[in-house]
Amino acid sequence: DNRERVVETDITLKNDIVVPQGFTINDGTLNLNGHVLTVQGDLIQSAGNVKIYGGILKVEGDYRIQRKLSSGGYGESDGRLDMSIFDGEGKISVGRNFVIQSTEASRLERGTLCIAGDFEQKNTDKRKDNFVPDSYFVTQFLGEKKHTIMFENSNANRMGEIVTEGDIIVNSDMIIDGDFDLNAHTVNIHGNLLQTSGTMYINGGDLDVDGDYY
Repeated sequence: DNRERVVETDITLKNDIVVPQGFTINDGTLNLNGHVLTVQGDLIQSAGNVKIYGGILKVEGDYRIQRKLSSGGYGESDGRLDMSIFDGEGKISVGRNFVIQSTEASRLERGTLCIAGDFEQKNTDKRKDNFVPDSYFVTQFLGEKKHTIMFENSNANRMGEIVTEGDIIVNSDMIIDGDFDLNAHTVNIHGNLLQTSGTMYINGGDLDVDGDYY
């Protein structure tokens, strides 16, 4: 059965689970409860709460905190991502792109978001600040290739700590509130860079900021 799976109620994992196709969350709370959930397709979070709770979420396709539109494409979501400091060091691994366009404020206090593709933050009518991680929340870009970062509202959103295995192109202004290790790679920022805390480790890499670096 290759039909996309849809969740519309509360689910707490009791063991590791593999979903062999796309997965959509329309409502309720999905609590990983320390287990591993593998989605062998795209994860679309139209609404509801994804609580990592010390577990591991593996998405082989895109992870979109967006709603799929009947007319095609994607729009704003009411989804929320919860990675609390009290729930252990959880992890999300995304095989392609991570896109967040939510009316809700996610709790990104501890853990790691690994992205093999690109990162994009998009506004909603209700909320412009939907990706505001703490300083110790890590976004890691996987693979020796070019990754892009795009903030539609760079003043209200930010990165915490950044780790990269490849070059990065930032197609907006960016605020970083944690350490950034270039790890011998090139980072091009087509805008301004504001670093509010943490250390910038050039580490044999090249940081090129088109605008101002504060």
